[in-house]
Amino acid sequence: MRMSNAERSARARHALNCYQNLVGEVDESFAATVVDLMADLRHFCDHMGLDFEHVSSQGDRYYREERIEEGGGS
Repeated sequence: MRMSNAERSARARHALNCYQNLVGEVDESFAATVVDLMADLRHFCDHMGLDFEHVSSQGDRYYREERIEEGGGS
């Protein structure tokens, strides 16, 4: 069974809640948390020798494909 975009969004919200608890910033806005997490993911990619721009581009492609699958356009 395929996951819906609403389910994907809920999964991301759960991950952001976990990240907020991990860094001790539970009162921070989700926008600020996304920014902090993205910066940490860039550091992680550097540490692991991954090309952040490449994996980010792949994620963007997946997002667009999933939106189209549910009729949400590009």
